[in-house]
Amino acid sequence: MTKKIDMKYWVKWIISIAALVIPCVITPFPGLEPVGMKCLAVLLFVILVMVFRITTDLIATLMGFFFIYLLKVGENTAAQLAGFTTSTFVLLLGAFGMGGVLSSCGSIAWLAKKIVSRFPKTYKGSITAMYVAGMIVSPFLSSGSAKGIIMSMISCPTAKNMGIKPRTQAAAGMFMAGWIPVGVLGVCFLSGCMSAPTLTGLVDPAYADNFTWVNWFLQALPFLVVTLVGCYFANLFLYKPRAEDIAEAVENIEESDVEVKLTAKQIISLVVLVAVVFCWIFAKKIGLADAWIALAGFTIMLLAGCVEQNKGAACVPWSVLMFSAWVLTISSLMNSSGLAKWITNAAGAVVAPLMSNLFIFIPVCCAIIYAVRLLVISQTLVTSVFFVLLAPLAIQNGINPWIVGFIASATICTWNTLPQSIPYLSAFGATDGYIEYSHTVKMSVFVMIWQIVALLASIPFWKIMNLI
Repeated sequence: MTKKIDMKYWVKWIISIAALVIPCVITPFPGLEPVGMKCLAVLLFVILVMVFRITTDLIATLMGFFFIYLLKVGENTAAQLAGFTTSTFVLLLGAFGMGGVLSSCGSIAWLAKKIVSRFPKTYKGSITAMYVAGMIVSPFLSSGSAKGIIMSMISCPTAKNMGIKPRTQAAAGMFMAGWIPVGVLGVCFLSGCMSAPTLTGLVDPAYADNFTWVNWFLQALPFLVVTLVGCYFANLFLYKPRAEDIAEAVENIEESDVEVKLTAKQIISLVVLVAVVFCWIFAKKIGLADAWIALAGFTIMLLAGCVEQNKGAACVPWSVLMFSAWVLTISSLMNSSGLAKWITNAAGAVVAPLMSNLFIFIPVCCAIIYAVRLLVISQTLVTSVFFVLLAPLAIQNGINPWIVGFIASATICTWNTLPQSIPYLSAFGATDGYIEYSHTVKMSVFVMIWQIVALLASIPFWKIMNLI
């Protein structure tokens, strides 16, 4: 019996390979050199392979590096592996590693449970507790999946203990209260999402100060406040418990977990975390870079045995780290090959008129990203590509590129379809069927609309900070 051929699979491969080959053999586009065409070919190939999901992101990344070498896009090996030699790669390694340690040893989960236990055991009190716990946890883990799972493992048992029936609106409300702070608002912290640290290595050095931990937070503050307040009240309104949602409250099985004392490993990890955040805040005064502070924190956690030595490597999401290194490399090659300038000139006539008025540009840009995210699963890919394409145009129009990067980072957090967001899917999976997915879609729609409002409300503040 012959195995049935998956035609769609092979058609996707053919299209991806064609995107790699055609730019290399045709006459270069006007204003673009052959090396720029090769760079474009590799860029299109990796993007299509990831969009079509015909293999894993890690394999797509490795193929991207291989074709950079094979087509001689860079002048030498150093240029072809530039992403691994930047301080951004060090920052990502340290931040991702610390997040993995904190998640593995359970210190962040303990902290979140402790916070929740201090609030009234009413529905509104529990919703408030989830938002507070989520906002405290959010800056300390870059992995949206890890944070989402932790908050799901707190919000759902809390809802059950209150007697909230499974797959009801009230149950979805509790889940959303745990998800919003970590899944939507993590972008307001440089260390709170996967995409933000990557952008630090893509930005023009003249604007690097806007991509430090403190400045990122301050610049995102108006968005954070407006989004947090709006989502909190929307959460209470959209998921107001109905009489049929509540059964008789069950015994609080989580109470004993809250009272469990911290282990030595957890105490050390939290102390190191506090020290790292303190150093990030005063990085300029003490003369240390964010990247090396993060790496030092990760190293100390490993040396202190916060996780078993043979599990230290597992704390780092190597697939995401490798892809980030590839993004940094291809961005550098786009600049050296002239591809970045060519794209900027080609898109300038269309985009520049929109950028002249942020009140028009922001809604249009958000709508485009929302549409793209319906098709493209990788959040880091969407953020990186939009930033690489639009940052030079922003600079030409007197807009700090941080604004473009922040817009792209914030608006990728949607879950209109279940497989659209891997972090959301991870958090939803951790509910073990307690939540009805369809009940959560209306919050995604609200977030999409309210994010535009929050971004528009930030414009006056950005003008005061000379970002515009």
